[in-house]
Amino acid sequence: MGEGRFRPFLPYVPVTRMPDEDTAICRLPVCAKLEDCFSALGLLGRFRRCLAANEDAFSYAEAGGEAYPVLICKFNGNLPVHIPSREEVPDVGETGELRLLQQTEPVNVQLKWLDPYSIILDDENERICKAVKFVREEDLKDKVHPWPTGTGNILESSLMDYAWKESLYRKPWTDTEAKAVKDAFFADKMPIRVIQCRVVPYRSTQEIIKLLSDKSAEIV
Repeated sequence: MGEGRFRPFLPYVPVTRMPDEDTAICRLPVCAKLEDCFSALGLLGRFRRCLAANEDAFSYAEAGGEAYPVLICKFNGNLPVHIPSREEVPDVGETGELRLLQQTEPVNVQLKWLDPYSIILDDENERICKAVKFVREEDLKDKVHPWPTGTGNILESSLMDYAWKESLYRKPWTDTEAKAVKDAFFADKMPIRVIQCRVVPYRSTQEIIKLLSDKSAEIV
């Protein structure tokens, strides 16, 4: 993790694109600023669990100290980029989205954590991320997520904490299983090179351990 050689990212047509957005050109959507990346992905969609400042999303903040892993990928700033038009990306004026049109290796990948208070909204436009406050490493011990604790929800879940018995993302792990995942995770063995630029989905205990310990493991 961090500086090093990583598997190239291949251009694709994002499933998270806007309804009127171009569906023909394969690309790697990027932004010059980290905050714009969050805005472009959709705050009230993908990051609704991190928007305690929004009254419609505040209830997720009551789920019990949850945290959510994200991968922050940095690319060479000298690469040729395509600046999309409004016909290609209707909200490009707000998000500042750029496109890489060729397969590209990131120059840096960092695993960071978000919590319900991580995303600071723009005062005048709640679709815009003004700032991002990641959870400090020393505070992770007090947070809840299926990887380190075996409980909680993933970022893309719409469930509240009290609905955990019905959640597909939560299972009652044994102490041994939870410890194995935590040890593997914090041992910094995650095969970042095979995890593409997306939020890492929750897997079963055995799948997580395999992914964290086997650098040849593939994600499907």
